[in-house]
Amino acid sequence: MLEGVATSGDAARTSACATRTLKIRDLGRMRYLAALEIQNELVERRKLGLIPDQLLFLEHPHVVTMGRNGHDENLLAGPELLFARKYAGGDSNVTEGQ
Repeated sequence: MLEGVATSGDAARTSACATRTLKIRDLGRMRYLAALEIQNELVERRKLGLIPDQLLFLEHPHVVTMGRNGHDENLLAGPELLFARKYAGGDSNVTEGQ
């Protein structure tokens, strides 16, 4: 998925901080689940030591998420409005595009 991701400017900016490198990626506006997929892929690559630390800037539309401790009965709307289940510990949340 990352191969098709464009960054603003010529390329993602890289800045060195002591002996660590931080790669900054401006992903623009994208769907929540697409951004989550990119984030998860980057986490796996980082764990393997294949890439430096990453900082992602992006905006996504409003989304309804359900944390691992969430319960369907806490949704006031139907479950068809649930876009993602998160691994975080919360219940149901509305995440505004940011």
